[in-house]
Amino acid sequence: MGSPQGTVYLLHFDRPYEHARHYTGWTTDLDSRLAEHATGRGARLLEVVSAAGIGWELARTWPGTRARERQLKRQGGASRHCPMCGVKPRNGGLSVQVQAVNRQAQRKYAEFIGALDFVREVLTEAGKLVKKHNGKPGDAAWSIPDRDELEAAHKKAVDDLQALRSSAKKYEKELVSRTWRV
Repeated sequence: MGSPQGTVYLLHFDRPYEHARHYTGWTTDLDSRLAEHATGRGARLLEVVSAAGIGWELARTWPGTRARERQLKRQGGASRHCPMCGVKPRNGGLSVQVQAVNRQAQRKYAEFIGALDFVREVLTEAGKLVKKHNGKPGDAAWSIPDRDELEAAHKKAVDDLQALRSSAKKYEKELVSRTWRV
């Protein structure tokens, strides 16, 4: 039984971190691995790059095993394989894979906006309940906020949600086209 097939990937840093300008890795689940890297987990180099405020982008992928990853790392000079450093891959496979990543990013972005819209609908319904609040105290064991407190909390939640949605819409093109940029 051979080594498991997966994806070897190359990340290009926006600017060098000490000597490093790239990171090469291998995974069987590229989306999950990139998400780990985006949160500063997964690889020590990506953790320190993230802490230094340096962004990165998925530059290239290859189908392969851990052995292929080791082969590329042993060759050194990741810039010789990096399209963002001017290298043009022979097979053109990168653009097809990046397009697939971008389609997935568009789906995830649409789900995110849909979730924000759903939360807005729920808050709208909560706002209707706030307006119906009669101000009478409830069971002595529970502390019921008065109508002003409910309205203030509701308004803050709606405003925060709208700010989040506006921010997401403002950066939609970057979020979708540069999926794994940190």
